[in-house]
Amino acid sequence: MNKKLLFFLALVFFGFFAFSGNLKTEEKKAPKEKKELKEIQKKIEDKQARIKQAEKTEEKVISDLDNIEEALFQKQQELKHYDVNLKNQEKEIAAFNQEIEKLKADIIEEEKFLADRVKVLYQLGRLSFAKAIFSSESFSTLVRRYGYLTRLIDYNVGTINDYSQKLDLLEHDKQRLKETEKELEVMTKQTRSVQKKILNHQEEKTNLLVRVRSEKQLQLKALEELKQASQRLQGLIDKLDKQKAITSLSSAKFPSGYPFSLRGKLDFPVEGKVITFFGTHEDQEFATVSFNKGIEINAQLGSPIKAVLNGTVIYSSWFKGYGNIIIIDHGAGLYTLSGHVSELLKPVGTPVKTGETIALVGDTGSLRGSNLYFEIRHHGQPLDPLEWLNK
Repeated sequence: MNKKLLFFLALVFFGFFAFSGNLKTEEKKAPKEKKELKEIQKKIEDKQARIKQAEKTEEKVISDLDNIEEALFQKQQELKHYDVNLKNQEKEIAAFNQEIEKLKADIIEEEKFLADRVKVLYQLGRLSFAKAIFSSESFSTLVRRYGYLTRLIDYNVGTINDYSQKLDLLEHDKQRLKETEKELEVMTKQTRSVQKKILNHQEEKTNLLVRVRSEKQLQLKALEELKQASQRLQGLIDKLDKQKAITSLSSAKFPSGYPFSLRGKLDFPVEGKVITFFGTHEDQEFATVSFNKGIEINAQLGSPIKAVLNGTVIYSSWFKGYGNIIIIDHGAGLYTLSGHVSELLKPVGTPVKTGETIALVGDTGSLRGSNLYFEIRHHGQPLDPLEWLNK
């Protein structure tokens, strides 16, 4: 019995030391694993920080894109202003040149005439003048000859004065021409400077667009911006719909069935190809789903955008996410919206007729180049434009 007890105690004793050895080994391993865990956590934090920084960069790029669009529009307006001034200066210079050429021709005629008069006066001389006066047969003849010669002399003096004035006017016009040409040179430099800035803006915009189109996260962010812009636009439409009183059409009487009787009969607002359709749109590349409240029509930059129906302009300005937009109230709660335009031709309150040009196609607020974004709404609710347009 004692032997069994001793054996049991020995087994427990050696087992304890064996367990203690394993425990010490695990304790030695623990600091290493904790260190690895901390490194992993640090990497995770670094990644999260980079993601946040990337998101900030993405937001800034999209914001910059919108700012560049607006700046580009302003520069284009400046360029138009300079172009008008240049044309006016060129017309003024052309008028000066015509006036100068006419003065030169008049002066040449005056010089020929004066040369002939000087020759006659030289031949007449003082004695001949006296002889012509005092050789008169009677006093009345003397008076007539004296009056005639006096008028002749006065006319010659007047001709000389007129000649002198024309010479002075010629010099004055030449000086004005030089000054106008200097002004034209300054305006030309200013125009070229604005053109260069526009090209720089366009290049900057192109580079941003390349970045936006090449990076998935920026695409998703741009999509989110468009959704927000769509919500803001919906808010604007709802607000305008509540303020119908600002247009005379809102209280006008319309034919029975208006406006739905016009469905499928309206002409396209611009010539071009539809590239984005109304309704749910699924992007296979980025696995995103969005709802388009209008259509996009690819069209040449500067093409005329026409009213599809009689109405009154109730909004004509810049709208973030859509660039320049113009909204027309056609009465009975029917509205049309045209976006991405380069130039707004009709201010708020202007009545427009079917087929009248209201704006020009542009690429403001667009990620697809020059095109027209077009919506049709009834009491704020978006309708499929292709169901209303004459195909």
